[in-house]
Amino acid sequence: MYKTFKTGIPLLDKYLGGGIPRGTVALYGEDNSGATSLSLSIAREAALMGATTAFIALKGGTSPQYIRRHCGASCAFSSPRFGAEAFEQSAALLIGGVSVLILDSLDAAVPLADTVDMIGEREPLGQNRLLLLGMRTLRDLAMQTGALVVTTSEMRTQLPTRKLVPTYRTVLGDCANTRILLKKSGFISEYGTVLYRRGKARIEQSMLTPPGGEVEFKLWDTRGIDRGSELLGALIATGVLVGGKSHIMDNGKSIGHGFNKARDTVSNNYQEYYSRLMEMK
Repeated sequence: MYKTFKTGIPLLDKYLGGGIPRGTVALYGEDNSGATSLSLSIAREAALMGATTAFIALKGGTSPQYIRRHCGASCAFSSPRFGAEAFEQSAALLIGGVSVLILDSLDAAVPLADTVDMIGEREPLGQNRLLLLGMRTLRDLAMQTGALVVTTSEMRTQLPTRKLVPTYRTVLGDCANTRILLKKSGFISEYGTVLYRRGKARIEQSMLTPPGGEVEFKLWDTRGIDRGSELLGALIATGVLVGGKSHIMDNGKSIGHGFNKARDTVSNNYQEYYSRLMEMK
């Protein structure tokens, strides 16, 4: 049984007290703010520790090949037609021993009636009731089995204030042990091509540490969240390594000429450098 699950963003792990504890974690933010990428990063880190993972794709167009490229070939994949089916499959996977389960995303977890009835005949607040019941069940199962359920959802503009608010505030507040708010913060381009997008992750609720911790991360178009780049950036930011004009230095010794070479060194010795970062106060 795992005590915590790494996110692939070491500074975020540090603010969380070592990682995300078992139970449920809600990742939410604007469209394209990195919720799905962060969920895949969590699953990848779990797979590297030997944990079993599963991805429930509620949004259409999700490729199982893309998911398994990021989470590992053994990642279970399913694309249910409606919300109740998704929660039934999720419960069965947790009972069957899956350690990390991703539900992407709650916005698409609609009741069966909403897929067959006319708009005027749909049950008021039917989706909210379905999500509340389903997420309470998954939360309890996750706590019993020591698993982690990762959910993603988007924020919506609330009228007339025009403020961005979580779509399912009641569900997130009642059923999530950990809540992380994701924000977009620009991009870096070269010769007209976007190299990566910048994002921010803010801890809104945590079982182990006070809320409010916020970190920046990079979203690469081809590889999502790069664990080596994130670890190297965290090591430099905290002073474990020193970034010079051309070399990255570790106790006066170069670990690489330029960021990419240093990233390769850190990636090849990931656990050693990760442990040093976690030991920093």
